[in-house]
Amino acid sequence: MTWIVLGVLALAALVLCCLSVALWRRTIPGSVFAFATGLGLAAVAALFVYPALTDTTAGLTAQDLRRQLAEAQASNASLAVERNRLADDKQSLSAGLNSALERARDTERAGQRRLERVEEGVAQLYARYDRPESAVALDHARRPGAHRGATADERTETIVSDIAGLANVRPKPTTGSVDRQASTRTLMRLKESMATSLKTDTYDVESYPSKDLVGGRVGKYYVVDLKNASTGIRYFYEGGKYTLKTSNAEFRTSLNSFISDVLSKMEGNVSYELFVRGSADNKPWTGRMDPANPIKPFTYMKQAGQNRYSSDVAEARFDTAIQNADLPNLRAAFLRNLVADIYPVKAPHVLEGSVSPKVDDRDRNAEIILFVDW
Repeated sequence: MTWIVLGVLALAALVLCCLSVALWRRTIPGSVFAFATGLGLAAVAALFVYPALTDTTAGLTAQDLRRQLAEAQASNASLAVERNRLADDKQSLSAGLNSALERARDTERAGQRRLERVEEGVAQLYARYDRPESAVALDHARRPGAHRGATADERTETIVSDIAGLANVRPKPTTGSVDRQASTRTLMRLKESMATSLKTDTYDVESYPSKDLVGGRVGKYYVVDLKNASTGIRYFYEGGKYTLKTSNAEFRTSLNSFISDVLSKMEGNVSYELFVRGSADNKPWTGRMDPANPIKPFTYMKQAGQNRYSSDVAEARFDTAIQNADLPNLRAAFLRNLVADIYPVKAPHVLEGSVSPKVDDRDRNAEIILFVDW
């Protein structure tokens, strides 16, 4: 129907245009009027009649328009829900990806730590066989450890090669067997005397119950308390102090006695290490570092549980202002410096100290711990 109406209007406009040509010679005004009427009719058909006839909403009622509007709104709402669902799915997938990446990183870090522990164990075995007192020697020299930047496969290959080399052992030539037998007997007597407790005027040695106090060092541990030779009293620290009140001469006498009686007999015959550990009571205190005895930054082995220490180390740095919680490590560092000055052969390692839950002068202390691999 639409095209019939448009065709009639177009035909009428064409007839008028043709009529204007026929009237041109008879009457110019009539020709112009016919031509203008034809053009106007064509314009009305194109601008008004055609849009009106093709308007799909022209015959719709208000109820139909409301229904179409409601359908459009429902469609937009459905699209919004779908967009939100897509956004949620994207967020969920991103969270899952991040979680998977973090688990992969955790697995890689755990593998690195396991490799490090195996490397440390292999190094300790080589060190044990490489000691002068060892009865066997290795034909295989340990390969230098793979660089930390190397791949896990490269580090594993190095570990496998080192472990295979441990099978190639041979007896050492026996030289000075008489002296060695005498040293062995002396060492055995020392071990027996230290089995329970060893008490002298200048020091006490008590057996420590744990066999793995420090990670990677399984053996026998002893607590060494140095004492004043004239009074028989242990060296304690005053409140808020990390230096000893006693003179260096008194402390040197006590330490030299312990070195002569114990450490000198172990040197070259058994593997041992020294540790120092400080403590403080729970009395609050804030002060400044002793200008006459400043403690430089040092490393200490961190606690890894109740009376356990890992082989990991941390660095301790102190400002001029210090508090009670700083005193255990400061006291241990001061004692370490005293021992290292007198006996530099075996400078002690500092173990992370602690503050006791009570106020007690006897908890203001620093002790020497001896580890012996026998």
